[in-house]
Amino acid sequence: MSMKHLLAGLVIVLLSAVSSAPLFSQGAAVNVASFANPNLPNGDLAQGGMFTVFASNIGPASLAQATSFPLPTELGGTSVQVAVGGQTLDCIMVFSVGGQAAAILPSATPLGNGTMTVRFNGQVRATFSVTVVAHSFGIFSINQQGNGPGVVTDASAFLPNTVLNAANPGEAWIIWGTGLGAVQGDEAGGPLPGALPYSIKVFVGDKEAQVIAGSRSGCCAGVDQVAFFVPEDISGCYVPLYVVVEGVTSNFATMAIAPSGDFCSEPGLGLTPNLLSQAQQTGGISFGSINLARQRISFSAGATQ
Repeated sequence: MSMKHLLAGLVIVLLSAVSSAPLFSQGAAVNVASFANPNLPNGDLAQGGMFTVFASNIGPASLAQATSFPLPTELGGTSVQVAVGGQTLDCIMVFSVGGQAAAILPSATPLGNGTMTVRFNGQVRATFSVTVVAHSFGIFSINQQGNGPGVVTDASAFLPNTVLNAANPGEAWIIWGTGLGAVQGDEAGGPLPGALPYSIKVFVGDKEAQVIAGSRSGCCAGVDQVAFFVPEDISGCYVPLYVVVEGVTSNFATMAIAPSGDFCSEPGLGLTPNLLSQAQQTGGISFGSINLARQRISFSAGATQ
């Protein structure tokens, strides 16, 4: 997979979130990858991170998306401003439609509590409180809801991790997300690739992985990548995966790992290498399951007078 195709895939993941994202109350901004609730410890907005806003009537009826650099501060009539520490900054727009918009929080945004204002066609449509922090990493997920299989690729060909393309211990893989931290430069002008000097830890299952590097990606503005080596002695089709940046824990995703070869194994779910090989050859498989349960209920009835 080329970097061009990877970028296209990430854009599809991002834009698919327009229709499949979790519902939030009127006026909320969340990490576009994790969708972590603003009330959670990892629900604040990171400098330089991409976020999505939910509110009524903040965008056009048809999707408007930024397709070239420099990225605009108004898109389809939608604009987002953030006021923190006595400064008001325009956020960098990514897409806008109906009740949702996505933007990049400028790296120069001061840290602390502030106010976000969303306008559509010049009219204020939503105003709500936000907290800006240095780091709040979110892992992109395949289902565009911040959980389940993550957007993870091998470090050489950028092929996505799946049950048919499992990682092997010792291999280098890349986690894709946003919110790693601030960068220097004009984020609206184009990608700003480069390693970021932050404390980054990756956990795969119950093991801490060796981190190769954490950096802003060269594929797109506001998107980060964390490269790591897959730990030894761990396998499964849905191994838990999460990242800790300067003590802040990301959302939890999963990845497929096999001791060797391309096919993972999850016997408890009926997924075996042979079955997955068959699926790859035939284009699909059909299987069913039977669940049996036994329930025993006892109670004591008091004597009647």
